[in-house]
Parts: sequence; structure tokens; C-alpha cells
Amino acid sequence: MKLKWSSLSKEGAHGVAVQDSILTFSCTEPAIIQSTEIQKVKVGMSFQIEKGYVLNISTCPRLYEQAGEVFPALIVLDHTHTGELMIPVRNNGRNPLNLMQGVVIAQAYVSKVEALEMEEFQADTPSTKMPRTKPQKKNTGPSFEIR
Repeated sequence: MKLKWSSLSKEGAHGVAVQDSILTFSCTEPAIIQSTEIQKVKVGMSFQIEKGYVLNISTCPRLYEQAGEVFPALIVLDHTHTGELMIPVRNNGRNPLNLMQGVVIAQAYVSKVEALEMEEFQADTPSTKMPRTKPQKKNTGPSFEIR
């Protein structure tokens, strides 16, 4: 499968690398994300994904170590995605998260989507009714009897 991409930075530098069929995304501009804040991080790329394939983007383990994560946990892009790819990152830590240019924030892989065929079937459900049980006593705590 070919994944078409376009670099959006003027210098030609972009934040994507491929190794063993896994893409890694890096920051192309420094970013500071405050505690509990979510900020979109630029990777300087635009993608075109073929119909029948999806791009699954998740947090890079190194970002977890810094108390950051891609938000939501898994981003799935299909052929309808257009424009610049910006990855939302959430800071789960107490201190500001400093992302410098070139820091890897996410990893992704491409998956083929199989055609879905649905078939209706009759479920085997038991026709016997469940036996009715006695209601349980309410547990009102300890009781004391004085004689």
C-alpha cells in the first residue's frame, strides 16, 4: 500500500519517519502544554490514504514517560481525511510538558479494512423461565437483644 504525503514546511523538514512499516511523528515546532491541557501539535505533513485502508495513530512510549499522551488514545484516519495532520496531545502531569522540535510524540501503522458482510441468524435462547427466588432480607446491620 502506498501512502501519499506532502511536506508542509518551507525548509523541507518534516516530522515523519518510517521504520519497519511503522511511522513515527515528531514535533516540527516547539510547544509547551500546561497541566491537564490538550493542544494540537504540528507534524508538518498532509496525507492521502487510499480507500480501504486506515491510519492508526497512538502515543509513542517516550511521550508516556513525560506524562503526555495522544488524545483520544487512538486516532483512526481514513480516506476522508484531508488537510494538515495535527496530533492532539494531552498533558497528564503536574508540570508543563515541553515538546521541542524533533521530539517523537506518536507512532502509526496502516491497516487494511476488509469488506463487511452481515448475515442474520436466529439466536438460541433458552425458552424456560428462570425459577423465582425468595427476596433477600435487608441487611440493616447488627441487632442486639436484651433479656
